[in-house]
Amino acid sequence: MPRKRPVAVATSVPEKKMRPSEVVDADVAAAGADTARTNPFGNALAQEVCVSPATPASSRSNILPVWRHEAMPAELPDARKEMAPEEVHRLMNAIGSKVIKDLRRFVRRGTATHRALASFARSTDTAKELHMHDPLNSYQAAWKGEEAAISLRKFGLYEAAASITWLNPFPEDEVAQEISGDPPKWSDIVRLADAFTLDVDQSPEGLTRFIFPIVLPVHLSSVDAAKVRSSAGMSVVCGGVYVFAWCVRMYRAMVKRDALSVASLWLMGLATSVQARHSLTQRALALWSLQRSENLCRAPKGALAEAFPAFALKRLRCLRDSTTLTEVEAAKSLSGMGVRFHGKPANTSMASAVLLFRTVVDQKCLALLRKIETLDAPGAQDIFSTDYQTFSRVVQACQEAAMFIDDPVPDLLYFVLGAMEFALRFEELKSSDLAMRKRSTSRGGTPPTPPWCAPSWGGAPFTSICTR
Repeated sequence: MPRKRPVAVATSVPEKKMRPSEVVDADVAAAGADTARTNPFGNALAQEVCVSPATPASSRSNILPVWRHEAMPAELPDARKEMAPEEVHRLMNAIGSKVIKDLRRFVRRGTATHRALASFARSTDTAKELHMHDPLNSYQAAWKGEEAAISLRKFGLYEAAASITWLNPFPEDEVAQEISGDPPKWSDIVRLADAFTLDVDQSPEGLTRFIFPIVLPVHLSSVDAAKVRSSAGMSVVCGGVYVFAWCVRMYRAMVKRDALSVASLWLMGLATSVQARHSLTQRALALWSLQRSENLCRAPKGALAEAFPAFALKRLRCLRDSTTLTEVEAAKSLSGMGVRFHGKPANTSMASAVLLFRTVVDQKCLALLRKIETLDAPGAQDIFSTDYQTFSRVVQACQEAAMFIDDPVPDLLYFVLGAMEFALRFEELKSSDLAMRKRSTSRGGTPPTPPWCAPSWGGAPFTSICTR
């Protein structure tokens, strides 16, 4: 016996001011019960993945859950707010899940009042789940599953315009995070969201088309995965920050009830430029990520330069037997790969700095380096992000000090980086004032210690890190 639909009873309630996330909820509810569809990322085990019925069971385990539901804040944080990587991760899950959940219904409701959206609705079936929509032609041809499989099998590479809902921008584990690079900063996400422009291309539907600003490298678990339309079925190797930026820009448009921008951004999402490879080893993925990250540094709008710590971790994964390589051997190997850091070719000094991450830089030190990169203090982000020689000298100072005391080098490095982070945060130290002056440890005596590093280490001779 069919279940009866509940009857809504109209009541008079005082009007209240809604927060931005509730505006989107109100628009979705106003679309009516007939437009309500199950969130493709909803409910328990399959809540964040959607697999086509034709997908073999063996491939389903390879599709990673993303866009987990998180509570939306009342307002998006200010772009200058310092946020830990975990906070950014949770915030992007909240924004992404909200966008994915409400987008199809929001666009469908918009077609009733906007002529441009009505023509858009005729060209793409709004009854489909988002990941089942056909990609659109852009300056690249739209993704074709069979063609992709043939190209991947024959050449190991396929490039086309795909749907942004197919992409998984979240690294699956610590290794994937290293290969992807540093976790994206909230300030970078907001900056890239603002960089999307509306004046590039004109679509047949009469809407102004966004063009995705870069070609995203994506990795597939197998050739057959290219034929399957699944939400979050393609792992973004690096550049996932651009996917996050699209989510933020889309969320803003939905909160403002800007139906034209919503439709234009969705058209952009259906023509996201990707370069796909499959079944690569971790070493091959790290090398590919290095090459693509260097290209991202030269992107025309909202360029993101990779920080040296992230670069070094990728380099180590590219080196075979990195635990036994000398500096000269590492420099030769890195130079042979043809990968550059901010346009600079590999040399012995760069290789030496990279190898320090093999034994000296532990997870605590790495976390502090990333914390320094996110500081809003003038020039703080450039101290170790772009100048690997300064970092090498700081480590050398700790190695010299370790000869006179019992503390291991990683612990000393953690202390120094903590002191520098504190001084930079309160502007007691500026990057432009930082100089490295080597003091000999063989002459005896205690070199002067700068005020921001006041605690002494047993009065032992130490290489000083001084301000001019």
